[in-house]
Amino acid sequence: MTMHLGLSKNIELSLTGELISGQVAHEIGILNHLVPRAEVMNKSLALAADMSKLGPTAMRLTKQRFRKLTQPGFDAVLEDAKIAQKEAYASGEPQEAIRKFLDARKSRKD
Repeated sequence: MTMHLGLSKNIELSLTGELISGQVAHEIGILNHLVPRAEVMNKSLALAADMSKLGPTAMRLTKQRFRKLTQPGFDAVLEDAKIAQKEAYASGEPQEAIRKFLDARKSRKD
């Protein structure tokens, strides 16, 4: 996320737990395309059709290059996240936050 958003925005979203709308996600660069729900499949198929016209070797090499760029950092962060998740769940805090969230959601539906 830091690579996509910058450190300060990643810290803000991570520490506040703020849920953001699709519009905000698009504005800050997490989403490349924002379309109405009814158009999601058509947009996805159009993008896939465009990509299918590209040379398979060029596509493979481009994807490979991006994986080499991002994979080592992703793997390291994933390992750190596993350690953090184990510690967090051992404390019981995530379970309590989830319970409160679900209770509040249930209350809104009632």
